[in-house]
Formats: sequence, C-alpha cells, structure tokens
Amino acid sequence: MADSLLGVNENTGKNITVMVIDDSSTIRLAIKKILTSESFTVILEAENGKNALSKLKATGIIPDIIFLDYEMPQMTGLEFLEKIKEANLTSKVIIVSTISDKQVLSKFLSLGVNDYVLKPIERKVILERLSKIVSTL
Repeated sequence: MADSLLGVNENTGKNITVMVIDDSSTIRLAIKKILTSESFTVILEAENGKNALSKLKATGIIPDIIFLDYEMPQMTGLEFLEKIKEANLTSKVIIVSTISDKQVLSKFLSLGVNDYVLKPIERKVILERLSKIVSTL
C-alpha cells in the first residue's frame, strides 16, 4: 500500500484523531485542511488551553495527536501541557509557535512534547513532523 494516507493507522485501519488548539481561527483552519487532506480526523478544536481542557473533560475523548499553540489568552500552551501531563493524557503533542527561544523549547521537551513547528506553518513541514509521530502510534 504505497499510496497510504498519513492519517490512517496502518495497524488498525482507523483514522488518526487530532485536536487543534490555537487562538487564531486562520491557523486552526489551515492545520485542519492539511490534516483532512491526509485523512486525519479533527475531533476537537479550541481557541485556548482553558477551553481545550473543558472540551477534553466534557467529551472524555483522548485525541491521538494535539497541535498546540504556545501563546494564547487565558491559558498558554505550556500551562495546558502541564495540566494534561498531570492528568496522564497520552496524546502526542506538536507545538505550533512563532517563538524559537531555546529555553522555551527545552521546557516543552522536558514536558514530553513530540515535535515543534514554527509559524507560518507549511504543509510540507507539518506532514514531515506527522510522519515521524504517526510511526510511533
């Protein structure tokens, strides 16, 4: 199956589920378009970490992958990440940010982030990052 879509788990045949958290609706839409073109299923989206936590608790859904913005109102990506780690959420996390500060990056890595994408997002970069993570699911 050489033409397999990235968003389909080769072992189970099921679509890989994703949550997109970003305060920019434009960025959320761009990421969703990239994901759906590869058969990922975007199950949840939120404009900040606080809203994202509420949605995760309300639905009881654990996405396979979370795209997480760093800078957001009400609750930053870092604060959200700390909360989901406390709750032992097993989702893979890809940070999406304009910040390339080494200290911020190392803090995210210490919290178990799987990858990091700089804005502006590019389809090619997103798909490269996803292909590494999908192979670990």
